[in-house]
Amino acid sequence: MTNETDRAHWESRLAPWRARLRAWGLEDLAAALLEAAEPLSLLGAQALYLAQPALGLLLPADDVGRWARLLEDPANLAWLRERLSRPDPDGHGTEQEA
Repeated sequence: MTNETDRAHWESRLAPWRARLRAWGLEDLAAALLEAAEPLSLLGAQALYLAQPALGLLLPADDVGRWARLLEDPANLAWLRERLSRPDPDGHGTEQEA
């Protein structure tokens, strides 16, 4: 990730997504879609940067910037794929596994 603040932000936000994807059995599909869309990620990042002022009316501007930074670096996308598909090390989001 670009910095520790972004990494901490995404770590806290990914736990519920990871749990939902696991519950629905879609974690592998999500990782495959992220991998397939990787060639377009730089264009998506640029679109987010351009739309950031308008999207800032609907979403926190920091979140839009974080998404753009995440999309513009292939290493960030690899990190995201790995985080979405791996088990949650803290055990969060695993209530249905009991």
